[in-house]
Amino acid sequence: MLVMLKNENGREEEVEMPDDSYLEVGDILENGSVIMSIRYPDDIEDDLIAMGFVEPDDEDYI
Repeated sequence: MLVMLKNENGREEEVEMPDDSYLEVGDILENGSVIMSIRYPDDIEDDLIAMGFVEPDDEDYI
């Protein structure tokens, strides 16, 4: 997933984070950067299956 960060010096940058990370807007990372926004891939269904949130055999599958 792509995450927009704001560094301690005020500069913004977009970085790639592992897909299995649990992150929310407003979280502060170890280096002091704050998460400003999170962009998920267009094909999020595969990620949800890989992370165990849904099963492809579920009736409520996306």
